[in-house]
Amino acid sequence: MLGPGTSITHDAATLLGSFNVLISWCGENGFSMYSVSMSPVYNMKNARKQIHLIETDKINIARKIYEKRFGKNHNLENMTINNMMLMEGNILKSIYKEMAKKYSIFWNGRHAQFKNIECDDIVNKTLTLCNGALYSVVNSIIYSLGFIPQIGVIHTSGSTPLAY
Repeated sequence: MLGPGTSITHDAATLLGSFNVLISWCGENGFSMYSVSMSPVYNMKNARKQIHLIETDKINIARKIYEKRFGKNHNLENMTINNMMLMEGNILKSIYKEMAKKYSIFWNGRHAQFKNIECDDIVNKTLTLCNGALYSVVNSIIYSLGFIPQIGVIHTSGSTPLAY
């Protein structure tokens, strides 16, 4: 992950490419991934598998993801992806509220102003920046494993729904 002001020589890029090391150009502090570079001999086996599985078994994959993330105490068998996303949102809201109470932090909900982050309160600003950095790292991992971050299982909108 290369941030603002970083430069890289052609020899370094060639060497990284020969070992199939992904190079990504990111914004300040790893926030926002602007561009990604891969070797032209990149193996697309995992990308093909990802597409096939999403086309043939998307709902079961989504259920497995949610079960792994939230445990087996939720009955996911008859849930649609939208129902699972709603469940996820409710769980995260309760976690945010619980953590704010535990650490005595004022919490008035998640109200991110992505276009004007300076207007956010400190907690929402921190969550937005940390989530952005996390998505950049996750996207780098997804690319390096040969998957396509733009093709999501649960989420379908945004620039990299697989990371979400």
